[in-house]
Amino acid sequence: MNISALNPTTPEDWFALGSAVFEGRAARLDRYPPLNDMQAQRGWLAGFSASWMEASERHDRDPARYPPTLDLWAHLTLTLTGCPDLLRQLGAYRRGAQSWGDH
Repeated sequence: MNISALNPTTPEDWFALGSAVFEGRAARLDRYPPLNDMQAQRGWLAGFSASWMEASERHDRDPARYPPTLDLWAHLTLTLTGCPDLLRQLGAYRRGAQSWGDH
């Protein structure tokens, strides 16, 4: 999939972007989901999380890029340095679906 040509409109597109961001294939701010868009954020977070899970299970992973001591939230926090509002909104999913009011 050509990430640079992707214009995310579906959860699947956001999933692909979240995965690409975790894997280091996309880093521009326009590759992050918009604030207050629950559908885009969930798709992006699902892709980011799936790639984190896959990397954590690979035995050939680069320990410098994917340290085994960093959990998903730590990777997300490092990735979204400079995007505190988005990190706060994504953090609401950790508290459960009832937390959408925190947005």
